[in-house]
Order: sequence, then C-alpha cells, then structure tokens
Amino acid sequence: MRVLLVAAAAAVSHGSPDVPKWQHTYNMTQSTVVMPCNESGYADPKLFSRFGISDFDWSNAKVEWSNAKPMDCEERLVTQAGMVKAVNPTARVFVYRNLVKVHAAPPPALHPRRSLRACLFRRCPGTRR
Repeated sequence: MRVLLVAAAAAVSHGSPDVPKWQHTYNMTQSTVVMPCNESGYADPKLFSRFGISDFDWSNAKVEWSNAKPMDCEERLVTQAGMVKAVNPTARVFVYRNLVKVHAAPPPALHPRRSLRACLFRRCPGTRR
C-alpha cells in the first residue's frame, strides 16, 4: 500500500497527465473504451471504430504473428491501429505493449522465467537451432 501511495504522490508532484486533454462527452460512441482480442487475426476495424477508444494488445492476431518468421507483433499492432483509423479518422486507438524483465542471474523466486531467459539469451527448450 505504501508503494502505491508513493507512486501516486510522485505522479501528482511531477504533473503527470492523469486526465485526457480532449473534450469530455457523454456520447457513448466517443467515450466508451474497448480492449478487443481476436487471436486468429485482425479485429474488425469497422466494428471497433465505433468506440471512443480501442486498445489493442499483443494477443491481437497472435496466431498470425507468432507463426511469422521473424515474429512481427509490433508491426501488426500498428497495422491494426491504422485499419481502425482508416475507417474512422477521429477514433482514438491505443496500442498496449508489455514489458518483459529478465534477470541474468535470477533470484530463487524467479525460477519460472528460466525458460524465457534461455529463449532470449541462449536456446529455447524444445527447439532446434
């Protein structure tokens, strides 16, 4: 709890933009947030252009980008955002990017990440190189 309060106090003291800069509205097509997920391909841009904010994350088009060589999740997220903006140029589209932190010598509590560390720095278990 103390960490949360310290983080909130730091954000306020540094003038963090906690309120959007655009005009507020009660029009649901301009103020509703949606975070769609279509793992098999791109989400329907016509459908999601009708929301105030569409927020896409790494799981969007996962079947496609995870089978691409090399994997191209970031590029596909940008493409998805462009597809929504092409249908509705005033739509707000967010792209959520996750952060993976890998320790070179993990403490015992991080042992489940050993396979991830192996993938990033050496060799993924169960794959051939």
